[in-house]
Amino acid sequence: MKRARKATKKLKTFLGRVIRDIQRKYPNPDEEMAELLDVAIRIRSQKKKDKNKVYSVHEPHVECISKGKAHKRYEFGCKVSVATTS
Repeated sequence: MKRARKATKKLKTFLGRVIRDIQRKYPNPDEEMAELLDVAIRIRSQKKKDKNKVYSVHEPHVECISKGKAHKRYEFGCKVSVATTS
């Protein structure tokens, strides 16, 4: 656990450097870059107990779904409801 915490801290440090570097060199980002920067800032600032965490950089709308089963406790994705008519 100590090694994992150290690695996570190092990754967050690298991410912070990259965010600051991009903001300094690209002060007026276009829409796509602004969206990616927003996701990166959310990833860097999220804590373990926070709601609305980012689980995927490429699909930020993905959620953690609790299954309640012993062999597969959690899944990541989006809940979908399908209604059909006769």
